[in-house]
Amino acid sequence: MKLTELLNMLLKVNRDHPVARLWQRYAQSEQDLRQALAGMSPELKPLFKVLMRFAGPLPFEANKLDEWHGQCEQYPIGYVQAALPLYMKLGLVAQLELSWGEQAYVIPQEIYEAASHDHLVENRLVDDLSYGSPMHELLPVMPSATIEAGEEAVQDLFRIMVLAAQGELSFTSKGVLQKKIIQRLEGMLRIEENALKADGFLCPTAPFLSSRLALILELACAMKMIAPEPDGYKINAQKLHYWLDSSVNHWRRALHEIVRKQYVRADVEMHQGIIAIEQCGHSSEWRSVSKVLKYVESTYGCSNRSMGWLRDWLLASHALGLCDLGRLPEGEWYYRWKAVPLEQQDACSQEEGPQLFVQPDFEIMTVPECSFRVRYELEMMAELQASEPLSIYKLRFESFKKALERGRAREWQLEFLRLFAVNGVPSSVEDALLQWSLQLNKVHIQEVLLVRCQDEEAFERIQVECQEDIQHLRLVPIGSKDYILAAEHAEDIAKKLTRMGLLSPPKSRQEAKGLIPPFAVSVRPSEEGEIHLGEQEFKEEMMQDLKGTVYSIGRLKYYEMDADLLAETMASAPYYRLPEMWTKSMRTYHASTMRELIQTAIELRLSIEVELSNHERRLLTPWRLQSTPAELTLLEASLDNSNRLNRVSFDPKQFKGVRILLPAWL
Repeated sequence: MKLTELLNMLLKVNRDHPVARLWQRYAQSEQDLRQALAGMSPELKPLFKVLMRFAGPLPFEANKLDEWHGQCEQYPIGYVQAALPLYMKLGLVAQLELSWGEQAYVIPQEIYEAASHDHLVENRLVDDLSYGSPMHELLPVMPSATIEAGEEAVQDLFRIMVLAAQGELSFTSKGVLQKKIIQRLEGMLRIEENALKADGFLCPTAPFLSSRLALILELACAMKMIAPEPDGYKINAQKLHYWLDSSVNHWRRALHEIVRKQYVRADVEMHQGIIAIEQCGHSSEWRSVSKVLKYVESTYGCSNRSMGWLRDWLLASHALGLCDLGRLPEGEWYYRWKAVPLEQQDACSQEEGPQLFVQPDFEIMTVPECSFRVRYELEMMAELQASEPLSIYKLRFESFKKALERGRAREWQLEFLRLFAVNGVPSSVEDALLQWSLQLNKVHIQEVLLVRCQDEEAFERIQVECQEDIQHLRLVPIGSKDYILAAEHAEDIAKKLTRMGLLSPPKSRQEAKGLIPPFAVSVRPSEEGEIHLGEQEFKEEMMQDLKGTVYSIGRLKYYEMDADLLAETMASAPYYRLPEMWTKSMRTYHASTMRELIQTAIELRLSIEVELSNHERRLLTPWRLQSTPAELTLLEASLDNSNRLNRVSFDPKQFKGVRILLPAWL
């Protein structure tokens, strides 16, 4: 879970909680986060690594501590349990509650990634991962047909978004996509179906759809590009500006986050390996897959099954365009990670200068780095002829009429082409646009919204304060009390009127949606007054409806913030209730007291220090008591270097002294 999700849940429970301020700092400043990790006491640092090893970035229930008991040879798992209140106070661990009331914990994703990256740097592994030979020696990894993945799923998502904006994704009476639409979508998809059938990737299924088409539609909905409605998939006009103004890398990062969260099995080793693959990867240098997996195996003790899942995950990531994947003739795999963190991408996102070649035969070709916004507007006014290797569009009379219906007048289309054409607009194209406009008798019917003022005073106030909108014909006065405005400017004008106190905000989201038709988007990239939604604002809006978080589609679990967050005294109460004589010094006890002491250590998952008859002192982790009227036998559990659980029996009557070992901070 990310800090933004946890913070949103915490603010609904307790807005003034001190942990909220910590999470806000950590989310805004990676330096503050690293200082918090480095500032942990020497007793807490190694225990945090133990928690990372067993829990990873996934939520874990409190009963998981019983499963981990005895699997760490250096520390009893009770030490980790005793440290949880301290980690929560530092904001490094969040306390959650399942929908049925069971307690759970999680290391926030950003904190886990920062700590694992520090561990990676300490081991200096990255220096030993690079592939120095020429790239042409690499071969495709089956079932892929190429080494370089390209934009793949990003382009598929863009096409889905365009078709939704054009109203092409309509449903039949049975609530499914029409057969001809499915065939059209299947023909345009770039991702390969076979690469998504890996064991470690939970590809969705849907009636009448292939796995890849079902995945792309689910991803587009999860990224809030489109939304399913009773009559079909509709464009999310409020988020369209955000995605059109984002870079390809931004799309990849969002895609990577959603895929890792929803389509990867809820396996700790799997998620640990995926984070290591991303952190060891590089956008321009090839990394050895076998060396990265060996690092994951040695650090987290992952099983061979998980290693196979991670190789399958790389195949699926390659199909989605998140990484390039190749192999040497002898079989060794190498990858190049393309979904780099946003802070590592170039400062300039997309080109704003000329990006089109307009031909006299009405063909329009885009440059390879053409921005999503320019390509989107081309989709609204021309027909797509080809998308590989370059996108080629064709201006036709039918596409011209459709552009008028979508609010793109002839003057706007001509100005758009002049603005982004590298070599200008040929006279044949300008003449054709004029003739097509004349054929339509210069009459253009456009749906507009009526703004009716209560009195002339309100009319004049709008005329003064919205003078710029009136000059640019975004708001047109008619009569003495009314205005009309085009649908694409409704949201912007409504916000201004609300700030002026002349328009009440919508009472519900349904009312707000009713003001905005599906094509209410910007139709001029350089036009002032566009609605731009910043990254932070977009993330906050995405989290507004979260009452709980669906973490895994394979095993749905709804988490909420625990109302008793950071009840440190309550969490530490079992340790404070221990008799001081049991923990301070070595003593001998009566058999009944010895039984109670050992049973308490077992319940709290703590170790004991014992002195044997030969004055030898040993640390034992109590596992189970076998008691009869005549005998009391203690079984010790420990993990040796061969990763096998050894249990050694002891007779407590041999003990010359015993005490429970508590962590240093208790």
